[in-house]
Formats: sequence, structure tokens, C-alpha cells
Amino acid sequence: MMEYNEKLRHLSDLQIQEVIRKYEDKKYKLADIIEEYSIDVKPKGFYNILPLQVMEEKCEYCSCNLVKKRENRSGYYYKNENIYCENCGHTIISCNWRNEKCYCEGCKEKEISLLNERRALIEEYYGGNSVRFEFDKLPLKYQIALYNAMITNENHNTHVLAAMQKPTIDLIKDYNMMLENNLILVSPESSINAFDEDEFPRKVNISLATFDINVDFTDEIVTALNDKKYFSIPEYRVEEKVDIWRELIYRDVLDKFKTMLEERDLELHISEKADEKFRELLMEVSYTKLITICYRVATKLSDRVITGEMNRRFAVNTAYTNVTSYFRKAEEEGWIINDSKYEYAGEKLKTFIRDVLGKNYSILKEIASADSLNYRDKWEDDDPHIIMKF
Repeated sequence: MMEYNEKLRHLSDLQIQEVIRKYEDKKYKLADIIEEYSIDVKPKGFYNILPLQVMEEKCEYCSCNLVKKRENRSGYYYKNENIYCENCGHTIISCNWRNEKCYCEGCKEKEISLLNERRALIEEYYGGNSVRFEFDKLPLKYQIALYNAMITNENHNTHVLAAMQKPTIDLIKDYNMMLENNLILVSPESSINAFDEDEFPRKVNISLATFDINVDFTDEIVTALNDKKYFSIPEYRVEEKVDIWRELIYRDVLDKFKTMLEERDLELHISEKADEKFRELLMEVSYTKLITICYRVATKLSDRVITGEMNRRFAVNTAYTNVTSYFRKAEEEGWIINDSKYEYAGEKLKTFIRDVLGKNYSILKEIASADSLNYRDKWEDDDPHIIMKF
């Protein structure tokens, strides 16, 4: 039996039902209802003494009828009122814009049970064994991707990669490549939040998951990696190094050129033919000169658009080809192309130069080639570099 507020206990059940009916019918004034039934309350506090509304719906845990506050005459709070169980405290959140949830014992047990079920599904899906790889037998691009992942990861070991702290497009690409080739495997210990709700547990968020490294390292390799000596042996996979070097320069220059254009309200449009010609430049022009050319092209196009000499669409469509055209024109006319500051190179390119090529960043003034790898230098005291051991 429902307990009534003490200010209503002098009334019979029938009278209380009349009070409720008249409250819900706005033609009756609150002051008149209070006077008629001798209720000791001010009009503004009348709503708070009304009995709860008993719902037909039963509590899923104790089978008692659920209740909720009655509709306020103003209607202001009504839609946001939760339905709940007075017996066990279970609450059905009616409006969850605050991301609230029920903390009753039944819901806590249900959440734990669901978590255990999901853990079991994750273990079943990702807990199998896989053929392991040996680090020294991997292609160089896989070695470098894994090395970069390990040195930028908070775990700093050769066994497990923790969830990314600072995801980048390049890092996510590397993780996807390693995942596709089974170099890293989704760990069953990953956070539940790393898995997509709709495609659980098959689909995983790369930046939130934890990964087991499916590659074996000898003690000698770990020591060489820690000492920054594994990749830097001059004769070690020279052709692969040059190919990766050029690819990293290509990505870094494009990223910076895109930013230059966007800062001038332009975009980078890449056609297949223009891209092919741009890649050819990598065998003729150094990184630092390419950055200078990109800056001059972006500035020139922007100026022409501002002065009305060129429309924006034409500038966008020709920006990429203009990089190659500018270099060819510079060759013909004997223009001087100054070197940009190599310190502004992206971290991935810098890491490659430092840890794989074993060179000073000033090698970015050289054309990416096998001959340039004979360029001899020593670390300068002010060169930033990561000191980290696995």
C-alpha cells in the first residue's frame, strides 16, 4: 500500500483521488483545492506532496510496480522524470542527455554479466594462436613501421603496444598495415570501448585497442635497436632504404604543401599524371628545395587569385602540376632555389633519418639516393633525439 504525505493523511483514499483529479484539471485553482480539503500547504509546494503515479509496468528485477512523479501543471519537469522502483531502486532513465545510468544492484549485476559475456566473445574471436615472425626476416618497411610503433608507445617494450596516446594518420596507417600482415594482433585485453557496438567484436578502433606484437626479437637485435645501430649499417638494405626515404619525403612534402594551400584558402587536387611527374622530382630535387618550391607555388597562386589574374578553381586544379613546372623553369632559367629549414620536417621522416639512416637531419639537403647515403656526418650536440630502450 502506498504511503501518503503526512499533509494528506487526514483524507480518505477517495478524497485523495479527488485531489489528484482536480489538480490535473487546470480549471480548479490550487488555492481552492487546498481550502476545500483543508490541506496545510502553500500552493507552490502542493505538487511536492502529491502521491506518486503507479505504473502498470513491473520492475524487471523485483516485479513491483514502477512509479514516477505526476505531471506538473507547468509541464516543465514532466518529460524528464524517470520511472523507478521504490522497492529496489531500479530506475529507467527517460531522458539521457546527461549520460546517466541506473546504479541499482540488479543493473550492476547485469552490467558485470554483460561485460563477462563480451570478454568471452573477444577472447574467442582474438584469443587464437598465430604463426610468429622473426624481426630480422621482415621486409624493411615492416621493420620500420614496427620500430616506430614501439618507440612512440608508452609501453616501451617488444611484447605489447598500449592504446595510442597521440594517434596520427601515418601511425594508424602503419598499424593497419601491420594488422593486415599479422605482425600485430588485437589483444583480448583491449578495452571494451575499443570495439564497435554494432559489429562487436569483429570491428575494432585501431587507436583505442591494445595489440600483442606477433614478432620475435633476439637479444642482439633489441640491443642494436636500443643503440640506434640496427638499421644504420651502411650496406644494410640500401635499395629498400632509398625507396622508403623517398616515400616518406613524398608524404611529408605533400602534407606541408596541402597546409600551405589551405592557409591561402586553396586546396590540393592530385591527378594521376601530375602525381607521377611529382614523384619523378624526388630523384632530382632534395627535400629542402621541394619545400621551397611548394611555398613559392602556393604564394604565387594565392597572389594571382587575390588580384583576379586567376580564378580559384583553376588555381586548385593546377597547383600540383605547378610544382614540377616551376622546377623545370628554374632549371632552364638558372634560378636559385634556396634550401628551406630541414628542422621543420615531420617526426616520422626525422625518426627515419636519425634511427634508420643514422644521419644528421641536414641530409635532407641531399637528393634521396644511394649515393647520398655515403654522406658522412656526426651527431650535432643540439640535434633532438629520443632516448628510449625497450
